[in-house]
Amino acid sequence: MTNHRLWHLTLGMMVVLATPGTIQAKPPSGTVQAEEPVVWYSPNEQSTTPYGVAAADIVITPANFLPCYGGPISLCYYSGPEPNGKSQPDLSCDVTLDTSNGSFANCRCVVIPYGPYWVDIHAILDETVYEETVAACGESGHRCRATNSAPVCDKINKNELFAGDPPVYPTPDTISAFSLALNPIPDYAIGQTNCTDQEALYAGCMTAPCVSTGESIEICENSKGNKKCISRPISECACPTVTGFFQVGQDKAKCDLSKGRPPENVWSAAYNPTQGSTAPSPPCIPDAPGESGCPLLARVPGTDPPEPIIPAEPSVEVCAAVCKEYRDSVPNDAEKRVELGYTCDATLCTANGDPDLVTQACSGLLNGRTSAILLLETEMGCSCCASQICGCEPNDETNDEIRLLNVQQRQRLITPQCDLNGTLCGGELGQ
Repeated sequence: MTNHRLWHLTLGMMVVLATPGTIQAKPPSGTVQAEEPVVWYSPNEQSTTPYGVAAADIVITPANFLPCYGGPISLCYYSGPEPNGKSQPDLSCDVTLDTSNGSFANCRCVVIPYGPYWVDIHAILDETVYEETVAACGESGHRCRATNSAPVCDKINKNELFAGDPPVYPTPDTISAFSLALNPIPDYAIGQTNCTDQEALYAGCMTAPCVSTGESIEICENSKGNKKCISRPISECACPTVTGFFQVGQDKAKCDLSKGRPPENVWSAAYNPTQGSTAPSPPCIPDAPGESGCPLLARVPGTDPPEPIIPAEPSVEVCAAVCKEYRDSVPNDAEKRVELGYTCDATLCTANGDPDLVTQACSGLLNGRTSAILLLETEMGCSCCASQICGCEPNDETNDEIRLLNVQQRQRLITPQCDLNGTLCGGELGQ
């Protein structure tokens, strides 16, 4: 990945100044109106960088992005103006009333059910969790390069952000974070527009609390003349607004949405004050979609049925930890002993565009992938591959579920990993 592209990826959620007002944790009786924030809470007012408070969504270095794994999360990266016609999905950010409770935008965001995501350490809006994360990771985040090692990841995966005193109102369904899940779709490819000629109002959505709208949108792409659409749930997030310079994560975006009057809509944006500086390119990202993601295990050329190319097995200690994490991936309240680490591997990396299948396969992995699996995949540079490299064996109930998930993928014209490299077949190859 080029340095230029890296910085495109690192500004999906950051920006500058104008301290947002304080917000009550709970609205006064009878005062909730449609124009007011969908969630009432008091955002972190600490100046987390020299450029402003947490809501300013500032990114200075790639280390500021903390790698997490799990979900669901809300992705506000694409939120901003009203749609330009009926064919465009409504991902608008509507500015709420300025009241004594502060200034917010209600932003419509895409729900991502499961997978890798990132949190800007400077933009954690829960003050207690921000302080816990800085204590563990350092002010820049440099001590938390291992996935899910940052305390904020655990809080988001367990939906415990803003769970302190005073609580938010109402209880959020998801938290806003950054994901690459839609990046492979051409209309949602990550881009960049610098809005640094004049300060303007924008929404800092990173870690904002969100509630379900009960709605969904169709996200479509044309591949080789075939149109494929997926339905994604929509949440609404209460994003504090700030005034300053910012970057929009889309190419050729119109910075000023005010239309010559106080803005009705604002961008969900962020600010990188060091834009253009040199930064190291990261390795591929396990289980992420598109060009940023690591590949699956390769197939031995000419094999039918397919056989995988397995890298040299790591140490006994590493594989013992990996296989234990797979064995322990059974939910505590499950009726069947299905090891979700395997079912998620069998589905996530091939059926990324089918959120219901991913949810079926992965839901219940409360903390996302655990550390040994992700560390091995990062070291080996492959996705959904740790169990195969270490020779971990699923139990019978897990194999039954893997076979079912593979059949469901084939019915949706998705090629499962079993058919690509002969792994995660549920105990048998083929149909």
